[in-house]
Amino acid sequence: MAGIDSLDIRQQEVLTHLNIGFAVVSLSGSLFIISCFLVFPDLRKFSFQLVFWLSLSDFLLGLGNVIGNPDDGTMCNVQAYSTQFFSTASVLWTTVIAFVLHQTVVYHWTDVPNLVIHFHVFVWGTSLILMILPAFTGSYG
Repeated sequence: MAGIDSLDIRQQEVLTHLNIGFAVVSLSGSLFIISCFLVFPDLRKFSFQLVFWLSLSDFLLGLGNVIGNPDDGTMCNVQAYSTQFFSTASVLWTTVIAFVLHQTVVYHWTDVPNLVIHFHVFVWGTSLILMILPAFTGSYG
């Protein structure tokens, strides 16, 4: 399977611009949800808190993608680490939301909000571990 190196410069530029464009759309949507959460106190219920953390992860992932296609160096590493961390966090927050929905709908479990600290440890801890592991193999850059 051909990698990005097999694309010519113009094709790489098109992909970079598409990535930046979609990142801006994602940033806008995430920023809207974050703003609603911060402006309207009635929305700060447990279920919307989970959506807030998912949106924050997606927003920070979008910031990493807006960088574009940096050359090797500091920005390349910042983008690699942030993209790895926040994309994993987004998937894990989605997993947490699915878990909460399952427990609430199937088992009528009402103790789920008491697990919020465990959810944070799970999401941020797993994201950190999975961000650090590729650094040991020299996979970033």
